[in-house]
Amino acid sequence: MTKSAMSIYGASASALTLLICSGQALAQTTTSEDMTVIGEITVTARNKSESLQEIPLTINAVSAETIERRNISDISRVAQSTAGLTFDQGLTPSDTRPALRGVQAVRGRPNVAILVDGVDTSSEAFATAGGGALANLRFVDAERIEVVKGPQSVLYGRSAFSGAINYISKRPNLGEFEGRVSLEAGDFGLKEGKFSVSGPLVQDKLALSLNAGAWETDGQYLNSVSGKRVGGGEAKGAALGLLIKPTEKLTVFARVQTSHEEYDQMARAYITAVNPQTGTANTANLGVAVTDPSNNRPGFTVKGDLSDAAVVRSRTVSYSLDPRTGRDFKGTVTDATRASFDINYESDWGTFTSLTGITRGETTQIQDFDNSNNSLSGNVLPLYAGMAPFYGSLYQYLGFLRAYGLNYSTVAPTGGLPAIGFSVMLDDDFDTKQQSQTLRWSKDFGKLRTSLEGLYFHEDASQINKDQFWMREGSDPRLTILTALFMGGGATPTGAYQAPTTTAKATADYPLKISRETDSLSWAGSVEYDVTDDLTLRFDGRYIEERVAYRGSPYQPMYYRLFGVQLVCLQQLGCAAGPAGTVAARNAQLAKTTQVDKKTVRADAFTPNFVANYKITSRNSVYASYGEGFKPGGVDTTGTSGSVDSTFKPEKLQSFEVGSKNVFLDGDLVLNGAIFFNRYKNQQIGTTKVLGGTSVPSVENAGESESKGIDLTSDWRATNWLTLSGNYTYTDAEFTDYKVPTPGYFDRIESTNGDYTGKAVPLTPKHSFNISALLTGELPKMSNWTWTTELSGRYQSKRYMTQNNLTWLPSYFVSDLRAGITDGSWGIDLAVTNLFDDDTPKNAIAATDFGFFDLNNNTPPRSYVVSLPEKRAASIRISKTF
Repeated sequence: MTKSAMSIYGASASALTLLICSGQALAQTTTSEDMTVIGEITVTARNKSESLQEIPLTINAVSAETIERRNISDISRVAQSTAGLTFDQGLTPSDTRPALRGVQAVRGRPNVAILVDGVDTSSEAFATAGGGALANLRFVDAERIEVVKGPQSVLYGRSAFSGAINYISKRPNLGEFEGRVSLEAGDFGLKEGKFSVSGPLVQDKLALSLNAGAWETDGQYLNSVSGKRVGGGEAKGAALGLLIKPTEKLTVFARVQTSHEEYDQMARAYITAVNPQTGTANTANLGVAVTDPSNNRPGFTVKGDLSDAAVVRSRTVSYSLDPRTGRDFKGTVTDATRASFDINYESDWGTFTSLTGITRGETTQIQDFDNSNNSLSGNVLPLYAGMAPFYGSLYQYLGFLRAYGLNYSTVAPTGGLPAIGFSVMLDDDFDTKQQSQTLRWSKDFGKLRTSLEGLYFHEDASQINKDQFWMREGSDPRLTILTALFMGGGATPTGAYQAPTTTAKATADYPLKISRETDSLSWAGSVEYDVTDDLTLRFDGRYIEERVAYRGSPYQPMYYRLFGVQLVCLQQLGCAAGPAGTVAARNAQLAKTTQVDKKTVRADAFTPNFVANYKITSRNSVYASYGEGFKPGGVDTTGTSGSVDSTFKPEKLQSFEVGSKNVFLDGDLVLNGAIFFNRYKNQQIGTTKVLGGTSVPSVENAGESESKGIDLTSDWRATNWLTLSGNYTYTDAEFTDYKVPTPGYFDRIESTNGDYTGKAVPLTPKHSFNISALLTGELPKMSNWTWTTELSGRYQSKRYMTQNNLTWLPSYFVSDLRAGITDGSWGIDLAVTNLFDDDTPKNAIAATDFGFFDLNNNTPPRSYVVSLPEKRAASIRISKTF
């Protein structure tokens, strides 16, 4: 830990200690147990209704009023209101990465569970990291959003490794009819309409609700190639709820939600380490020339503040067009249905609960996966000029060129070499089916409270890969002879030369399917005991058994589709029958397309949680907790191959927390704080392995990291017309043991031979906070009309993008302004997001540059995809409540 970090952490700890010690003195100003506490919310984080201030957990709860006022509609908007919660979008819309308190998933499934009404809907993407496209669907009827920090496997099961986000939908009104309709319009083609109605069919016994909405926007940036807008989208959805309460003891709630969402390609700038027109470092976009210390070969990478790259400063988006249509690639389309069935029965024997969940989702993604429209410099490129001698397979390529009629000394007298690069189209179909069943019993014995639970989760998920690869304009096709371009080795050519694919086909050859079937069964129990009137001890535990079965074809579709299936044999690697009777090199990545491999991974674990809670007064308490998280292992599916051979082990998390919750000034001031420490073991890390001479991505359990910090939350009702709120998180997260067993090319040139120990955990800001000032009052001379104005802001400090800490995004502060008037029936609201038009990028992800193949190192160079910042935008909304 740095000296500065130690000072901040020490000061924060001292502040929390002072807060705890001062609780009793300040609490003496409280004169009534019936006082109204500012921001008091009832939450169900522990599967029962409790006051937010009474739960010994760090929970950020977003109320229905805040959801409506700020138009919070998905996880990315939740993250904007929650310090310590980050939400990053990876290479594709299915690469969704929520994280809490610096417990980042470098690879694999996210560490934060996504729940809807207590039903776990978390999943895992194929081909990339992240939680899948279903993780960030828009919602239409959220009454409350609970962000629970710290490992919650004991409460929510397999997915809540470091925390959970739980959407609570609004239940139908058993007492009276109510409804609301709103229309909104704004900059960049924003249009949104919402409708809701709820009421009794049988008074106090049976009620129905319907919520529906539609939304669209044109996007804020232009694709410089097509001149069309990118980053736009449209969505429509509806939710139907049924609430039955035949007796005071029995409650049944059923809900079904369906949605259709379409999104353009995201507005992103593409940073490449190499200038494809010169073959040298792209210094304008932070590219640098480096040397591989293991063999002294020259190479390239990216270093620096990504917001300083020329393409980011100029806000340039350069997606190529879909060659099949001549228009922009389609983007992402998702159809999803979620249903839940909640039965709750209270008896003298306790409370019995049955919770059933069903999720169905289909997603299609079609996008420019190389993120660029660059061409190469004709037939001859002065690549590696002055970098002779050439190394390894590059030296052998010169012999291949001469063998096929290219006189190297004549064609490239300057010491250059023809260039090669590829265009890549992502074309994937995803299908997800989930079912879950929870049975729970709980009983309050007075001083003793206990519960038992059984949870079963089943998921069938699959991907059909129809990605296509073809030669980049300006590439010399002769460089693709033999698959030695990808596999290396000392092979010599045999057979006839086969030209590679030069454009996309109507449909891809040999679609590749990979599937995952998950069965998770767990049993949980809790015991809570009041040792005294002020001291309560609680123990929770969950035992989890999980089985995941994978099926996939272990061939690399890139080879088949790039070479049009006409592959040539390599003498030294041997020959094997390829698809459709062609000949292929004998290699694990050139298997028959009809081959299907299977792999089953099993895991089990027990996760405990201990909490001690002490009440200083009825409104002030301190607590200490210890918890563990468990994330099952599985098979690495982050590459483009259908291989299911590479497995990884389960991950483990240990978490310690000490906190305090306080209400002061007769309920006008709430101050909560917590100090936390997390130890993350067996962390899945991204690495590379050499397959046939080429580095390919892989995942291994070789990492360990620690994160420590403090959470602070405050609400202050300064006057009857002014409320100030804020939440702050300090996180110091670093790798304590991260050594790649077999360092790949990027590991060697971007670290000390694959050792990232001591580096900061990527995508984690040390400081983040949210503040807001809410003003309310009555309009003069207008009976029953009131006004509301909210000025809010959010800050995030510098974040490193990868484990090498060579690139980062700078700190930023963004403000929003909202104002409205209402008479309780009609309402008019104005909003300006990004009030001061901050232009700092908020999100970026590391990638590889398919458009320029580094022949000297037999791999694409490093690149980055940077999401362009949302511009200032204004909107107006008119609503009618009835």
